[in-house]
Amino acid sequence: MSTTFKLPVNGTINWPACCSQCLSEDHLQWNSLTSGRVKSAVPTFTGMKFSTEQQSLHYPVCKKHKRSFWHYIYTRKTLGFQLLRGWVYLVGAMTFSTLASLLLKAVIPRDTSTQTVIKTHITPPPDIADKSPADLVMLAIGLLSVVAFVFLIKTALTCPVKVSGLKKGGFLTITFRNDEFAERFKQANPELFS
Repeated sequence: MSTTFKLPVNGTINWPACCSQCLSEDHLQWNSLTSGRVKSAVPTFTGMKFSTEQQSLHYPVCKKHKRSFWHYIYTRKTLGFQLLRGWVYLVGAMTFSTLASLLLKAVIPRDTSTQTVIKTHITPPPDIADKSPADLVMLAIGLLSVVAFVFLIKTALTCPVKVSGLKKGGFLTITFRNDEFAERFKQANPELFS
């Protein structure tokens, strides 16, 4: 399960002295989350000018659960990283589904007139040398997006602390995957929950 709290941005947060994922008290390090929002976007002669507001939050983890590159990409809730994640989710999911359907079509060829399985010889794919450089670049982008898509989904499922975003009025919504850590967090910060 998970526990969610709505916390003021300008308050002081006391963290329990344990890993937010496994509750280990050995070799503690700090992971960070950054949440932000675009307050305004103004077109200029040289492009767009954005006014943003960002808030960083650091939480304890053990050496085993220290963040990875994918954790950094997943937890940065700023405009550029949101666009990058959106691109990866869109292209990764489309390429994944396309590759899955092509594989399924190659394994189980069907007769379209009767929808019955027919036994045919599967023709080998054309030689890769017959492809244009643009085709190879698009294939590489698609495959890279599929890999990034898989790692981002894995990271989303295993990230111990999530910030839903910086809201107007100065509040962050924080979700803890570990309920026992959330209870320790609540006990360490009684002034935030009174």
